[in-house]
Amino acid sequence: METIRKILLVDDEPDFLRFLQRHLKREDFELRTACQGEEAKDLILKAASENDPFDLVITDLIMPKMDGWQLVQWVQCHHPEILTIILTGVGENGISRETLRPNADLYLEKAITPKQLLGTIRQLEKEN
Repeated sequence: METIRKILLVDDEPDFLRFLQRHLKREDFELRTACQGEEAKDLILKAASENDPFDLVITDLIMPKMDGWQLVQWVQCHHPEILTIILTGVGENGISRETLRPNADLYLEKAITPKQLLGTIRQLEKEN
């Protein structure tokens, strides 16, 4: 089982980022945040260059400029060791579940509770 320690949270809604941070900090994860996909890419590259890569990226689907799906595709291509979770509002489309990597990428509705999200993170740990 691989322990998830370092998580990058990506969302263009600051209130939702704070909500995720507040609940995940209780579990002693090392958290970083980004408000857009390009900023997230920069943080991922910087962390990798410092030999302290992210274990997991949790991203919103709908964001300006680079959406969460484009970010996940970039992660899959350039940093396949990083697990990803895409969060989306109810009824949002734009992602094909068939293109997600088994045991590495998940697609969840934003209505998820902190307890459910933590359970999902723990499940990813067990599967990887």
